[in-house]
Amino acid sequence: LEKAALAEGQGLDPRSAAEAQKQLGPLVGLAAKVEISPRGVVGELAFAGDEKMAKPGTAEVLQMVQQTLEFAAVPFPEEPIGVGAKWEMANVSVAQGTRVTTRTVFLLKEWSADGGVITAEIARSAPKSPLRDPRMAGAQVSIDGKGTYTFKVKLDRPTLKVSGESETIAKIDVPKSAKGPAQTITQTIKTKHSLDSPGGK
Repeated sequence: LEKAALAEGQGLDPRSAAEAQKQLGPLVGLAAKVEISPRGVVGELAFAGDEKMAKPGTAEVLQMVQQTLEFAAVPFPEEPIGVGAKWEMANVSVAQGTRVTTRTVFLLKEWSADGGVITAEIARSAPKSPLRDPRMAGAQVSIDGKGTYTFKVKLDRPTLKVSGESETIAKIDVPKSAKGPAQTITQTIKTKHSLDSPGGK
């Protein structure tokens, strides 16, 4: 990873922008390896770096990097398909101790001799589980998210172009403690992805 920076026009005040950029800093210089199967199934990223990856906030950013690189290929079914075909893929990943199930329904919209257009409806969910955050001892978190994406693909190379967006809602239940009463915190994360392969046409 050669550069990690906030895009312009994020609507953050200078202090928040500086803090966000500070969290991105440790990512520069990290290397990642990912395996893609012959059918286009993208595996888990394996990162090589230093202890800075464990800093608060870095794990969330790395998770977003993983999600972005999942778009490097479309997982095709084993059986032959044609325009109008639908197929579903499901996988389970672990993010900060939380098991997240992702289900994706693909639709083959267009196809020519060696490529075409595929759309995807993605749903992510995680049942209530312990939140690994020392600042909120005993807290539980559950996750619910969805997204819609469009892929332009060819069979002999990584995805040419991807565009889409997703929304993830994390509900955190914090128990009563000496520091204050019980409370529920809801975080909404909206993400837009745009991926263009170098030289893709």
